[in-house]
Amino acid sequence: YRYFPGKEQLLDDLLPPALLDQLENLATARLAYLTAARDASGRTDPQAQALRASLAQGLETHRRETAFLLRGAQGTKHAGFAGRIAHTLTRAFTAWALSSGSAIPEGGDRLVSILYTNMLHSLGTLLGSLPPPDASSLQALLHYHTEGMIALSQRWRNT
Repeated sequence: YRYFPGKEQLLDDLLPPALLDQLENLATARLAYLTAARDASGRTDPQAQALRASLAQGLETHRRETAFLLRGAQGTKHAGFAGRIAHTLTRAFTAWALSSGSAIPEGGDRLVSILYTNMLHSLGTLLGSLPPPDASSLQALLHYHTEGMIALSQRWRNT
């Protein structure tokens, strides 16, 4: 910490508030939209495909910072970032599922929270791996996750 008084100041310099806001937007608004982006026939909205590519590109650009935050950021004021994102995504998914006619069973919100928590953990692990993932790998993970969440909502709608 030769140039910084301590770890907190170093991390504050590496993770400025504007970047944190940008990463939070990437992880919440865009993922929530991707889950809901279906037309009546069940096809993925073309805008969602472009958004998935944009999200993957943003994650690739900020992979180190995002990996740090999603893997826990222990010992910093950013600890709990992934949990806050998972909570926001759970609320957004639940609201969308209800608005689309799904009946969320008892414990369903807990299941959704676990699924988002695990997806964010997987994303953090992938982003922190060597060699670093390319945008197509990130798109594949996002596609897999959003398709699974959509299938879950459809199952709840049909029960």
